[in-house]
Amino acid sequence: MMIPFIIGLPTVVIVVLIHYEVLHLLNGLVGKPGFRYRRSLITIILCAILAHILEIFIFALGFYLPTLFSGIHSIQGDITGSFRDYVYFAGATYTTLGYGDIVPTPEFRVLASLISISGLTLITWTASFTYLQMVKLWK
Repeated sequence: MMIPFIIGLPTVVIVVLIHYEVLHLLNGLVGKPGFRYRRSLITIILCAILAHILEIFIFALGFYLPTLFSGIHSIQGDITGSFRDYVYFAGATYTTLGYGDIVPTPEFRVLASLISISGLTLITWTASFTYLQMVKLWK
């Protein structure tokens, strides 16, 4: 029962730090000479999407590690057992889309909830950051 917490809390901290660093880096790039308007906003959007994809992969890894090392399954449903299933589940959970074809096992529901709240928070953080940059650039 402790495995989801042992995996979940550090994973959340890691993805938040990654997101902060990406947005901080983007904030430093925006508005520099040669990085105006269109190029700045396109860079922000593409880098933010890449950051979200990386974060989804990190959450997928958090769900995959127990299966890989101890045989404890963290997801169930229409799965083949490949890492791709975990990436799909993490992406659907991170975006709070949740199709329902793959679900967490009872022990890992808390970790799935952490993915959802983290994804929602990080997606809105990206939206707020992008809006603020647009306000600065589109005066």
